[in-house]
Amino acid sequence: MKAKKEKDLSYKSSPDYVPMKEKLAYGCGALMDGGGVALMACVMLKYMTDTLGIVAASASTIMMVSKIWDAVTDPLMGSITDNTRTKWGRRRPYMLFGGVLLIIALALLFAPIKDWWGITSQAGMIAYVLIFYIVWNTCSTLTQVPYTSMASDISPSFHERNNANTIKLVFSAVASGLAYVLPLLILGAREKGTITGTTFWIVMVAVFGTMFGGGLIITGLFTKERVKPEKVEKKKFNLKEFLKGYIQPYKNKSYAWHIGMYVSAFACMDMLSALAAYYASHVWRGVKMTLPIVGEMTFSSMFIIAPIMVAAVLAFPLVRIMMDKKGKAFAFRMGLPFYILGGILIAVLNPQMGCPAWVIPIVAFLMGFGFGGAQMIPWMNFPDTLDVAEL
Repeated sequence: MKAKKEKDLSYKSSPDYVPMKEKLAYGCGALMDGGGVALMACVMLKYMTDTLGIVAASASTIMMVSKIWDAVTDPLMGSITDNTRTKWGRRRPYMLFGGVLLIIALALLFAPIKDWWGITSQAGMIAYVLIFYIVWNTCSTLTQVPYTSMASDISPSFHERNNANTIKLVFSAVASGLAYVLPLLILGAREKGTITGTTFWIVMVAVFGTMFGGGLIITGLFTKERVKPEKVEKKKFNLKEFLKGYIQPYKNKSYAWHIGMYVSAFACMDMLSALAAYYASHVWRGVKMTLPIVGEMTFSSMFIIAPIMVAAVLAFPLVRIMMDKKGKAFAFRMGLPFYILGGILIAVLNPQMGCPAWVIPIVAFLMGFGFGGAQMIPWMNFPDTLDVAEL
């Protein structure tokens, strides 16, 4: 017992050790990492089409243009943060001032432009949303690329990285759950006239602006970068070398497989979250559900997204145990049959075939349990993939 205690004390005094307080501070940055993506995936399209009245084709084009913009700015930001050298590190400064910029960008994006500035024409609304959605995505890139890269900088120890990234994923999943459910409820209240556009804006900025921006500022203030970058010779920007950066990483097989895992898992989740509101309002239109304590409620996307996210979080401990015992590959694959089966059932089941509404949350929970490994393992693999690339 004494030997074990001495070993624990020795380990905690190691420069590679990350205290729990710091791991929690690191996890706070994932409030934006998971919640920001979920918020835009779940709300943005519906906000543009149903609240502002932008035609669906234009709204989809805005989303596409923003993704193309991301494809340019993300690698550029990666190069910038990798070559940054300050006494605060190469990642943290961007979280500190980027967190403030995110709050401002969110406030501008969801400003009630019809009520405040009388922008009601299609051209005016499209131009406004396009500009400030790109601003939002730029601020997101400014913070999320350094934050994601910090996964390999927080400690050289695989054990400490895995622990820190497990905590990060819990924060991410909780934020995703809130961002999937709460904004749709607020947006629904605005569309019904229960609250004004200004009230909607205040809630969005106060809740999500504070959560996303504040979380990143906490990470920037209270975490350390234990892996020090090598000194590199400063070079002028070379467009040819920059463009090579889009192809070069795929020569690393570990990176290519990692990207395949990540895209496959999260593209499905992004599509589901974007379509859930339409699925609820069109397939299950007007269907009522009776819940304990709450009483009767109209079926909404909350009954799909909330069970998925709750089940995913509950699955994390099991995924971690399986990862330690049987490896990351097994932990990733073990839940996929549930994920696939749940997706098929949600696509097939509908009230016209006599399916009761309470079945859908159960199916969504099953799907979420399978999603736990698909969500967790790509992030656990990420710092390892970077290490392989540097060898």
